[in-house]
Amino acid sequence: MEKLRQYLRGLPRDGVSRYAFAAAAGTTMNYIRKTMSEGGAFGIEICAGIEDATDGAVMASDLRPDLDWDGFAERHCKRLQRAKLKAQREAKKAA
Repeated sequence: MEKLRQYLRGLPRDGVSRYAFAAAAGTTMNYIRKTMSEGGAFGIEICAGIEDATDGAVMASDLRPDLDWDGFAERHCKRLQRAKLKAQREAKKAA
């Protein structure tokens, strides 16, 4: 959770940026704050959403080291899916 705290501290203090971040992660700032303050655990999809929204600065495995993330990221992380699609498009152009 510390990496997420640091990431959030680095966002502009206007409030809007934090709410936009939470929306991009598929949740709300209220839920993020509550989970962090209570020492709870984020669900798998929210962990993946946070990883996507931070462009990998906060990894899902940082948030939930208790889970086996092998293969999950490849199936679910938008960032990786976009990178694969881009590589496929470039390969088609080169062919």
